[in-house]
Amino acid sequence: EAAEFNEEDKSDSEEETVEDIGVNQVRMIADELVRHYGSPRQKPDRNGICQTFSWKDMAILIPSRNKILRNLEEHLRARGIPYAVHGGVGFWQRQEIVDMMHLCLCLSQPGNDVALLGVLRGPAIACNDADLMFFHYLGGRRLPRGLSILQSLDADLEKACEKGKLQKLPPQDLKNLKSAWKQFSQEDKSRLVNASAKVGLQGEWRRLADRMSHTDLLQRCLEESGAYQRYASQHDGEQVIANLGQFFEFLRLEESKPGSSLARVANGLQQRAEESIKDSQAAVEAEGMNAVQIM
Repeated sequence: EAAEFNEEDKSDSEEETVEDIGVNQVRMIADELVRHYGSPRQKPDRNGICQTFSWKDMAILIPSRNKILRNLEEHLRARGIPYAVHGGVGFWQRQEIVDMMHLCLCLSQPGNDVALLGVLRGPAIACNDADLMFFHYLGGRRLPRGLSILQSLDADLEKACEKGKLQKLPPQDLKNLKSAWKQFSQEDKSRLVNASAKVGLQGEWRRLADRMSHTDLLQRCLEESGAYQRYASQHDGEQVIANLGQFFEFLRLEESKPGSSLARVANGLQQRAEESIKDSQAAVEAEGMNAVQIM
């Protein structure tokens, strides 16, 4: 059996608030679960015996994880009805969502090297292993520093970098870097310089953090970099674009709250993602439990 929440808009003549409607729906669904629990099935099993409904035979389908879900969980606990939540499993682990999380964290937290690496390898910058190794050695084996040194496409590496920044590099590292720079194609060099210009410590995208809408900033990053086109060209591109749209809805909701700096919003979304993982793990562990499934 599956109960489904209906969140259709009510007519203007109705006096109930959305919250009241949610509570009433929760109460009715809980009543139905209790009514079915222990009642006989209509069809007998393979042995000809009519089994009764247990909690694990029932499920509740909800379209989104919002306030109604919280009301539902509270009411089920109050009624002593065991349940396991499955809703939202997978969304926060999708690669495009991880990419957006990395972008939020990278632009708002200059010292977050993990997020920086995720952005560099993601579709917004699209660096390869050779690019990352180049930045690593260019910065004296500190990738973030190397990313902030490179400034232009000049054929002479020392002129292409911030003045005087290569002087303390080990001679062999500097020799190897100059050799690699000469071997890079113009396209390779453009990609490297673009990475520095966008997400270096003084990069353009970093400077725009908290100076414009967080959603507008991330969308600008995707548009300027051509990441939208890369996402859309994937085999499940339509789903990817839809997921990005849902992520931006979450982002708009978070940044509408007071004191919503990008760093604070990024931490809030990261916490939501971690909670989703916990819910997913709990759901897997609960598969053998006698509990109503919330999906």
